[in-house]
Amino acid sequence: MLKNISIKLKEVNFVALTGIIIISIILLTNFVKVLKYSYFELIDDDKYMNLSNNVEYFIPKDNQYAEINQVADNSYIKFEKNNSKNIYFPEDVQKVWLKLRLQGIQASTDNIMYIDCEFIENIQFYIPTTDGKYVTEKPNEYFIFPYINLPENIDFNRDIYINSTWDSNVFNLLLAKDSNFYIIQNLLACFYIGNLGVLLGMLIMNMILFFSSKDKKYLFHSLFTGSLLSLLYCLSGMQKLILGFNSNNRLIALGAMAASTWVLFIYSYLDIKKHMPILNNFFKLSILFLVLSLYISKIIPDGFTYDILYLQMILVGLYILISIYSYFKFGMGSIYYLVGIFILFTGFIIYILGSYGLLEWNIFAFSTCYPAASIETLLFTIGIIKQIKHEKEVNTKLQLEVITDKLTNIYNRRYFEETVVNKILQLEKEKSLVSMLVLDIDHFKKVNDTYGHSTGDLVLSETAMIIKQCLRKEDILVRWGGEEFVAVLPFTDSKESTIIAETIRLSIENHKFKFVNKITVSIGIAEKDVVEDFHSWFRRADNALYNAKENGRNTVCICYTNEIRNNS
Repeated sequence: MLKNISIKLKEVNFVALTGIIIISIILLTNFVKVLKYSYFELIDDDKYMNLSNNVEYFIPKDNQYAEINQVADNSYIKFEKNNSKNIYFPEDVQKVWLKLRLQGIQASTDNIMYIDCEFIENIQFYIPTTDGKYVTEKPNEYFIFPYINLPENIDFNRDIYINSTWDSNVFNLLLAKDSNFYIIQNLLACFYIGNLGVLLGMLIMNMILFFSSKDKKYLFHSLFTGSLLSLLYCLSGMQKLILGFNSNNRLIALGAMAASTWVLFIYSYLDIKKHMPILNNFFKLSILFLVLSLYISKIIPDGFTYDILYLQMILVGLYILISIYSYFKFGMGSIYYLVGIFILFTGFIIYILGSYGLLEWNIFAFSTCYPAASIETLLFTIGIIKQIKHEKEVNTKLQLEVITDKLTNIYNRRYFEETVVNKILQLEKEKSLVSMLVLDIDHFKKVNDTYGHSTGDLVLSETAMIIKQCLRKEDILVRWGGEEFVAVLPFTDSKESTIIAETIRLSIENHKFKFVNKITVSIGIAEKDVVEDFHSWFRRADNALYNAKENGRNTVCICYTNEIRNNS
């Protein structure tokens, strides 16, 4: 297993890998810039204050305590301390009240309170003021994260209350100076736009590759990249900034669309129908389920949409296992594809675990999926290009094997009849000169009878090599059959072809063959006449060869239109 992995890793193109590393460094550099201004404990934690640990919460039943005057300073209501680093409640919670008290120097200088989640809606802040009242603030949506500006007359000796219709999103409540808040929002926006730009670029590239090559793999990968782009566009909060709304159900629908297009892509990419027909129906049913979830996610309750998400993640996990099996069993796909899947799956797993409160919700948890998607689409595109290139190389090799004589490694008679004849006709249309040499090894039967067929095969192979070395780049050599060879010489008259033929004859005569020592060849030459057909022309060259053998062999004869001449 490890040996196979090592062999596959060696297939990775160095230039492509270098490009991936450079792009990854650029993306990660942008990511680090965002982290620099984050509330990570190790990186500039003095710029932001995470208030999540200071929050207390109360979950009312039904529509009890719906107004601030029913909740504020109510001794009958028992608020519980939030003991988590993040704020998160189970899916069955419908409404929640939060309260906290700001104290200290930072609370008096920092003037923006914000929530690091794009999907918190129906939320109201009730800020106590020095005149004994509460100011109602609805979060602004001008940036990625919803926020409020604290009023100047805030009363730090009383509690701030927050009322929200809960929709199962984890978040942190943070306090920051307006300058620091604007920096982190702008950096996040640039970070998101940069990664979305990479996805858009890969989408355009794959569409161009599809229209130029007509290969469906590029089309299916374009659909997947477009779906992933839509999902991350919605996830980033850009949709809320531009269109004014976000929705968990919409996320589930876009996730289903991305998953279904990915399944469609790997169905084509791994050629499941050919290599694993037993899974053919399973793939079709999976795609049907994912497509249906696009619709039902819009009409079913929020709680059930997460059950759909679980099923989607299970399916994705199964297809990753199928991809790994297909790669090592059938050699389908590429190492780029597997690495891309791992990176993308890891990025989204971190996001999902963070959004469910299983991992700490921070800038790493909600941002990792963006560079993961960018790198994955780059790897996928490179993987497809390499696979298609490999397939073309295999097809070219197979085609070459069909038209190549295995013994001598030169073209065979089939290639002559299917390709060379057409080239000759094209030369004839262009009124270009063309000559033909027909060569035959003298007394070859005696070689086989005396030394055996293996030695005869060796003689044939060496003879073909010598002939090929004597010919020019544009000349075409084929093994006609047995010990007979045919060479077509474009743009060559009988005089030039005689010189080439003599060069071949002398080279073979002077060559010392293994076991046999010396052999000779007879050569017939004919320059094509404009008015004659191919068969007449070939018959003249063959007659010239026959005449060369009749005149003692190891000689060159030319057959003109009406006569045959020996080369002196």
